[in-house]
Amino acid sequence: MKKFKIKYLFGILRLILIKFINLNKFNIKGFRYFIGKNVDININGEGMLSIDDKVYLSNNCKIECDNANIEIGFNNYFNSYCKIVALDGVKIGDNNIFGPNVSIYDHNHKYESNDILICKQGFNTSKVNIGSNVWIAANVVITKGVNIGDRVVVGANSVVTNSLESNGLYAGSPAKLIKKI
Repeated sequence: MKKFKIKYLFGILRLILIKFINLNKFNIKGFRYFIGKNVDININGEGMLSIDDKVYLSNNCKIECDNANIEIGFNNYFNSYCKIVALDGVKIGDNNIFGPNVSIYDHNHKYESNDILICKQGFNTSKVNIGSNVWIAANVVITKGVNIGDRVVVGANSVVTNSLESNGLYAGSPAKLIKKI
């Protein structure tokens, strides 16, 4: 029992350090958090990160706000190695579970011009919205412009390239409706 309390104490200390480093760019709404080992949070430019109460970021998670806002709602659990990278914006509702290695990106590289290197063409961006009561299983990739409704399950190793309606089980690459739940 003593080890359990120390684990959460270190998580709170990590959160305080991240808050201190990012000052006015990191809003926390509550006091129940866990920040695991090697969690990397970068807030650049005009970016802003806002997290509600009871957010658990397991070991090795990464969050990047590059002139964009990321909002994470109440009671969200992010398993190891989850990654959120925002150039436009990401909003996540309440009571969600993210399996290990889930990646959320609100942008894609441009590649249309034959005369310019792909790495020099910039990005296409579009906000990502994830509802509440959602389970995103292991190794799922969520791409730009996706809206995921409430009470959705996304199967392991899926790639979400289109919006997903509420109350459904989705899987595949690209993710498709398997059944209504």
